Amino acid sequence: MKEKLSKTFLALSLGLLLGAGVFAQTPRTSVDTTAQWVSIDAFTRGVGIRTDGSLWWWSDITSDYRPARVGRDTDWVHAATGSFGLTYAAIKKDGSLWAGGSNMSGQLGNGTSDDGYRSHSPTRVGRDTDWLSVALDSHTLAIKKDGSLWAWGSNVCGKLGDGTETQRLVPTRIGRDNDWVFVTAAQHCSAAIKKDGSLWVWGNVGLTLGGSDYAAERHVPTRVGTDNDWVFASIDGSKVAAIKKDSSLWAWGYNEIGGLGDGSRSNRLSPWRIGTDTWKTVSVSGGTAFTMGIKTDGSLWGWGDGYLGDGTRSNRLSPVRIGTDTWTAVSAGYGVTIAIKTDGTLWGWGKNEGNLGDGTSDIRPSPVRIEVWQ
Repeated sequence: MKEKLSKTFLALSLGLLLGAGVFAQTPRTSVDTTAQWVSIDAFTRGVGIRTDGSLWWWSDITSDYRPARVGRDTDWVHAATGSFGLTYAAIKKDGSLWAGGSNMSGQLGNGTSDDGYRSHSPTRVGRDTDWLSVALDSHTLAIKKDGSLWAWGSNVCGKLGDGTETQRLVPTRIGRDNDWVFVTAAQHCSAAIKKDGSLWVWGNVGLTLGGSDYAAERHVPTRVGTDNDWVFASIDGSKVAAIKKDSSLWAWGYNEIGGLGDGSRSNRLSPWRIGTDTWKTVSVSGGTAFTMGIKTDGSLWGWGDGYLGDGTRSNRLSPVRIGTDTWTAVSAGYGVTIAIKTDGTLWGWGKNEGNLGDGTSDIRPSPVRIEVWQ
């Protein structure tokens, strides 16, 4: 009788949790083969936006590790993930900023820091409606429409850029400049570009500022060289890959395992051009040693040490083309890569420990389609 009552209580409790939406998911009955994607960001897991404006997150709440829809809203325009894929942030059409997942470093920006807190559903960050872009790891960086830069969360190595190593639990303005147009975050560092095309880094910058100290730190944004024609950058603390206005690709920093793509294993202490081709985007893997990029013709390329998607686990010192398809977006995460083809379909490859989103834990040396349930 006692065992029967216990089972009944467990069933009722689970029913209440499902009804409250704590573990509730959209019923999974069949694969939606019509899913079209417009943006993706990856770390150990991914977050993405579909053409209908819906937001999807590779949450550990879903038992099959496929993308799970976040709420029912269809007005999301920008999303990013960090903290090993356990946190995400997203911006709506009205300029409001929202964040969900782990809050172990205060990166949700809600005034608290809780190692055990994790919510699939996002909570709003403040009441402002002028957020333009966001990037995160265990810290969050965001730019407002007026060009001001804001940061919160972990401040290890001074990666928030406020001149301290003090953790910030709510958005904190970085400096007084109003000309920031791009920002990106990595585990212990940050990078941003101003309206004049200058590139800036801070936190554990390693070799990226030209020195030989792998542990070098800057607690405020520090300019890289004097060039003023940068438009995009990706950073992992030990190296940087960046694109200029003329679409040329440049990389510098740590290169002892070939992650820069210049055909060597030599460290580069200043920007070094990678080939002569033109590029649309580039993504340095978080915490691992490979890089993915898309050329202006839509072709996908990978280099460094990792599962690049070419069917092998070989180290490539120079960019190697991945298949013959054309692509619009790519994000290299921690051992996995997720990308979007020109037809809007979503694909992934890499080490995969159930976090790729294809419903398996099989290593994927070549791209496999990531589908969502209807």
